[in-house]
Amino acid sequence: MMMLHRICLIAFIGLAAGKQAEDSEFALDSALKESIHLRGGPDRVLVDGLGDPGALSTSYSETSYKNVFQKEADSFSDLLVGLILICLTPCLLAWNEKRHVYALKRLMHVSAETKDANSDNPSAADNRELVHLTGVITTDNAVLSDSVFPAIQSKGAFGIRRATEIYQYTIKKETKKEKTTFGGEEKKTTTRIVEKWCAQPVGDLKDSHFKQKNNNGNWDKLAPPNSSKWAESGRMGKIEISQSFLREQLADFKPIADGPAKISVDGVTFTKRGSEGYVDYSGASPPIGACRIKFTQASGNVKCSVIGEQCDASGTKQGPTGETLQYGIKAHTIIGCGICIPNSNLGEVLICYPGTFSTPELVKMEQNSEFVMVCVVRLVGYVLLMVGWGCIFSPITNLLGAIPFFGAFANFGIGLVAMIVGCTCASTIISIAYLVVHPLLTTCMLGIIAGIVYGLHYLALKDGGAAAAHQYSH
Repeated sequence: MMMLHRICLIAFIGLAAGKQAEDSEFALDSALKESIHLRGGPDRVLVDGLGDPGALSTSYSETSYKNVFQKEADSFSDLLVGLILICLTPCLLAWNEKRHVYALKRLMHVSAETKDANSDNPSAADNRELVHLTGVITTDNAVLSDSVFPAIQSKGAFGIRRATEIYQYTIKKETKKEKTTFGGEEKKTTTRIVEKWCAQPVGDLKDSHFKQKNNNGNWDKLAPPNSSKWAESGRMGKIEISQSFLREQLADFKPIADGPAKISVDGVTFTKRGSEGYVDYSGASPPIGACRIKFTQASGNVKCSVIGEQCDASGTKQGPTGETLQYGIKAHTIIGCGICIPNSNLGEVLICYPGTFSTPELVKMEQNSEFVMVCVVRLVGYVLLMVGWGCIFSPITNLLGAIPFFGAFANFGIGLVAMIVGCTCASTIISIAYLVVHPLLTTCMLGIIAGIVYGLHYLALKDGGAAAAHQYSH
């Protein structure tokens, strides 16, 4: 009866707190509608000391409350999230172990099958074979120009890129949560307008408290506002380098250092302004709707080391003396023994690093990258499983949080249990997946374990027999 009385008391207090929260929100909303005066133009004066200096136009705050029973209802959505994470994370970890094994097998084939070739004198005997090439990849100083601003040019680059931003009003929300008595929660949300550069127009603000309007300025005159242009092809000596190779392997973009002081389109002039790029306004601060453009390039004439399959060229690229190039380079498909399945497709190999490296050095760098990749995915798996179990236990933590003093210690203990269970699950799944994708190693380990067990059993029987014989003799 005493416990039932306490539960009823907590429920009554919780409902009263919820009603008070609703009344407070209604009063706050009414006061806001009556007292907040919003200006139509940009205003960079801070209000209530919030936000970044020079960026805030106006803001308002809302406070809401949840009692322990309302939080308990919300925790069931966390429970669903936890179940999804616990079900899907093992699939991620198993896929990662399989991918890791296939990657290592590919690199083993690369080490065994790659031939050193001469890019200045390719051989027909190396066609459709894995080859290692070292040389300068160049486009023979071909000129690339932007499609909207032809004055922006880059000589010898692999690619040129234009990225446009527009200055807009945006809404930013900041939420702070604090625990209240009997496991409740107070949440204060501050909503403010921030002026900032955006990748595309935002449109009208979807908040009835604000009346500021965005405009697109000169954005529509820059169709398309963002674009990339690549060289048709390049070459390494007498080996043709395709455009897809340039896009996938040599997309290292950096700002274009030189360029005209002004560029224009449809009567709109953009002025170069240091690291900001080209802007269409003249003042110190951008107005709403202002645009700025940054041009970058993937510089050419890069000395690289490449491992790939020598193949027939497209027949359109000319060499240094005007001859048509006959051979190119592309990704090579590795066929080998997969996981207990011979003649499996282990994936494609196309390795390219700036600099001069031998085949063993390139393989070593790829192995290091693969090791980092598999460890990162494993770490993500650990985190996802710990979060998943934490979500599973969330209904319990919410209930225990209603108990003063004891709730904090209980929640810490449950969090520790979730971490231990998550780590145990992740370690078990990774171990099982590792053994499944390494069948030979698994067989050897099981054989060794069986041998040890049999040996211990044999020694135990032998010692028991000797003891019995000794006792019988006496």
